[in-house]
Amino acid sequence: MIRQCRRWFALILGLSVLLVALPAAAQTPAPSASPGGPSAAGKPLGGRVIGLSPDGSAIATLSVDRKKLCVLAAATLAQRVCADLVAHQLDPKSEFISWSPDGTRLAIAEDAFVTLLDGDLWVMDARTGKLTDVTPDALHGKPFLAVDGAVTGTNHVDVTPAWSPDGTMIAFSRSTFVDGVPRGNTLAVVPAAGGTVRTVLQVTSAEPGVLYYGIAWAPDGHTLYYSYMDVSSTNPVSGIYAVGVDGTHRRKLLGRSPTLGRPAIVQVNATGRTGLVLYPDALAGFSVRGPIYATLDLRTGKASPLSPPAGSPQLSWVNLATFSPDGRSLLLGVDTFQDLHPLYVRDLATGRDTRVANVPSATLTDLVHGIAWARDGTVLVATGIDTAVLLRLPTASGTGEALVRSGSPAGNGAVAAQRGSEPRSSCVMRRTTPCPPGR
Repeated sequence: MIRQCRRWFALILGLSVLLVALPAAAQTPAPSASPGGPSAAGKPLGGRVIGLSPDGSAIATLSVDRKKLCVLAAATLAQRVCADLVAHQLDPKSEFISWSPDGTRLAIAEDAFVTLLDGDLWVMDARTGKLTDVTPDALHGKPFLAVDGAVTGTNHVDVTPAWSPDGTMIAFSRSTFVDGVPRGNTLAVVPAAGGTVRTVLQVTSAEPGVLYYGIAWAPDGHTLYYSYMDVSSTNPVSGIYAVGVDGTHRRKLLGRSPTLGRPAIVQVNATGRTGLVLYPDALAGFSVRGPIYATLDLRTGKASPLSPPAGSPQLSWVNLATFSPDGRSLLLGVDTFQDLHPLYVRDLATGRDTRVANVPSATLTDLVHGIAWARDGTVLVATGIDTAVLLRLPTASGTGEALVRSGSPAGNGAVAAQRGSEPRSSCVMRRTTPCPPGR
């Protein structure tokens, strides 16, 4: 058991080191400010960029000290509400914060496997800032592992929350400890308002924390996809699996790649046919040997690595990706190792790429967040850990047409959206000057 715990800690510490180093590895330096204009990287938002609400109305940020989770109005960047995390002994992990489908709530899980303090699942009301512990237990905020002293009773560490499509349930990874000793990892669901936790699948009988990154729902709410990441990067059991919400019909879709390592499911598109996969091991290598993203055919299990569009500069790579709201396209950020990074819309049916904008230093802010495409056509792209650019794309994907708005004066680094190489009108909202509404 001691050897098992050591292997488990090695996995968690390795993933933590990846996340600390990720921003430096993933982003290129921002260009300097142009004369007479604001910085191309934009004004800091006051915290780590967590993401854009699915309806495009709000942005969530986590303070650097992880003491406050705030919601900003996307149109004005005015602060709507902040939740006091310290008052609830809540120490969140940024990857474990996600918007509800209707944009009214945020699911939160704690960084328990790093702090070694018991952590629960929480839900924050995005309008009032009220926090609700939906998986409470008696040990909250106290050590859950028998390392320096005795721990008694049965306790749970709950991480990786994923909202059901209708927003009524949350799927998550639960690791159980009995008297401080790990007793396996389950895939579970709980009502978003709190209530009885139901086990979907017992994934391991002893090893905890193997479901650490990546849980996603099928849009019909009947299937869950999860990522199994064994402590050994070469263990063939690692991969992406599908299982019915009732725990039946479990099947493995994708195993580890010999060159890219263990895969993690990031998203499932609105059609339910395609998944977005990230390879954390490849990203952790700091020298990208191949694509870090792939699309996954959820029927056949075939993975197709995401490469930059034809004609991209040498060494370019796709460093951001997200599905369009209708699920028919992907929005890709391409790191060209130049001052501005192009954004492309890729049609999933035809593979056609349409360049829609150039943005400064597009980057992941953690393994999950960094780019989002909302139902109203608003797109958020992080340009640093606490800075972002907003732009508008049409809600019908693949056309590259954008709304006529600009929040930046000419010559200060803002670049109009483009189709191919032809400039198109766009709304590029920099953090210093939001787009004026209604123009």
